[in-house]
Amino acid sequence: MPSKFAPKKWAFVAAFSVAALFAMAGNAMAALPNITQAPAPAWDGLPGSAQGFSMVKVGGQVQLQFPAQINVGSDGGKLEISGSRKDTTVNTMDAFQAGVSGVVGSLQYNFDPSHQHWHYLALDRYDLRTHDPSLTLVARDQKTGFCLVESVQINPTDCQKNNPNVVGNNAVVETINPGKNDIYDPAKDGQYIDVTGLNGTYEFVQWVNYDCRLGDKGPNGHSWAITLNINATAATPTVSVNGATPIWNGYYAGLPTAQKCLAPETTRPTVSGTAQVGNVVSSAPGSWLTRMTTGTNAVFDYQWRRCDSTGWACADIPGATAASYIPTDADLGKTLRARVTGDFAGTSEQGTPQDSEATPIVADASTTAPPGGGGGGGGGGGGTGNNQPNIISLTAALKSSKAVSVRRLTKSGLNARAHCSQACKVTFSLVGRGGVKLGKLSGKLSKAGSKTFTMRLSSKAKKVVGRFHGGTLTLWLYVKSYDGQQQTVSRVLNLRV
Repeated sequence: MPSKFAPKKWAFVAAFSVAALFAMAGNAMAALPNITQAPAPAWDGLPGSAQGFSMVKVGGQVQLQFPAQINVGSDGGKLEISGSRKDTTVNTMDAFQAGVSGVVGSLQYNFDPSHQHWHYLALDRYDLRTHDPSLTLVARDQKTGFCLVESVQINPTDCQKNNPNVVGNNAVVETINPGKNDIYDPAKDGQYIDVTGLNGTYEFVQWVNYDCRLGDKGPNGHSWAITLNINATAATPTVSVNGATPIWNGYYAGLPTAQKCLAPETTRPTVSGTAQVGNVVSSAPGSWLTRMTTGTNAVFDYQWRRCDSTGWACADIPGATAASYIPTDADLGKTLRARVTGDFAGTSEQGTPQDSEATPIVADASTTAPPGGGGGGGGGGGGTGNNQPNIISLTAALKSSKAVSVRRLTKSGLNARAHCSQACKVTFSLVGRGGVKLGKLSGKLSKAGSKTFTMRLSSKAKKVVGRFHGGTLTLWLYVKSYDGQQQTVSRVLNLRV
C-alpha cells in the first residue's frame, strides 16, 4: 500500500529543552483548528464490508471493525500536537497543543506489529447504542488513539518508527493542516467493538475530541452516528448500513454546549498516598486504561520506579511489582513513578506500558510536607557511643503566593522564604513542566532563623515565561546544614495572566 506520510513528514526535535519551552509557551496567535468527526469512508477490498464496516471472528468473540477518521476543517487553523519528555526512562510524553496553554493529554508509544509510533490518546471514541429514543449504550470501542499526521491513503506507515528507548527520542511533533484528515484502516489492532451475541439495529456513534481538552472551534461537530444492521449470532456474522436516520444526530445537536463534552479521562496511571518512608502509596491504571479493558479479560501489571528529585532518570525498584508500595530509606530525596501495563486479551496495541506522573520528593518518616507543597527528604543524624544524640530538625517553608502573576514574575522575580533550625545553605530552583530550568538562586543562613530570598529571571527565561497564559511552575527548595543534614521540598505555583 502507498505510504501515508512523505519522507520526514514530521520534524523530530533534537534539543529537548527547546521543544519543551515552546510546547509550554504555545502560540497565543495560533488559529484554533476545526476538529470534526467524519463519516466512515468507503473501504475497498474488504470481504463482507459495508461502508468500511466488517465483521470478524476472533476466537469466541465477534468484532465489528471499522475505519477511524478525523477531519481538520479548512475554516480553522492546523491541529498541531507536540510531545516531550526529559529522558527515555519515562515511557509516556506530555502532550501540548499549539495555541493552548498547559498539558492537553499524553502520548503513548505503541508496539503493535502493524504500526509502531507515538499515539495521542483520548482523541477518538466510539459507542454502539440502541436505535430507539433511549439510545442505550450497548458497547464501547477499543480504539487507542491517532498518530495525528494527515493522510488520504489507507494503511499508512508509522509517524515514528524509531524505538522510543533510543537516546534522543524525547520530542515529537504531529500536525494535520486545514482541509486534511487522518484515517486508520479497520485492520489496525485495537480498533473494534465487541458485538458478540448482538442481533438487531444499532447506532454506531463516533466522538472526536470528546472531552474538549484540545482547543478547537467548538463541540458542535464532535459527534456523528450511522445506523447499522448487525447479526453477530449467524454462522457468518453480517453488518449492513440501514438507511434510517440516526436518532443520535438530532439528540446530540439539541444538547446544550456544556453537555457536548464528556468528562476528561486520566490518560496516565495515578498515584495516591503521601510519599513518605514507611507510608503506603498506591497506583491505579487511570480511567483511560480502565475503559480500554471493556470486552477483554484484562490484567494490569505494575512496576514502581525510583527517579531523581526532578522526576526523571528513573530505574525499576527490584521486587516492587504490586499495585502498592512502601517507600524505604533508599527513596529519600528521590521521587517515584508507577509504570502500569494493561495486558488485554486478544490485543497487542494496548499492552504498551504507561508511566504515572512523578510523586513529590519522598520524605523521611518524621518529616511533614509543607502545606500546598510536595514531600521532603533527607534529615536525621545521630551521635556515637554513649554521647547524647545530635538530632537537628530541619524545616523549610515556601512563602509564595498560590497564584503567581506572569507579569510580576518577569518584572520583579519571585520571593521565597527559607527557615532553618541552625546555620544552613539554601538553593532555590524554578522549574517548568518537563524539567526545564527557568531560574536558580543559592544563599545561606549564618544562624538559626528565617530569611527571604529574591530570584530574578534571566532575559531568556523572561521571554519563555512571558509566553505563558496559564499552567504551572514548580519551586524547589534544597536546604543543607553544615553537619551534612539535608531536606528538599517543593511548591507547585499556578500562573495567572
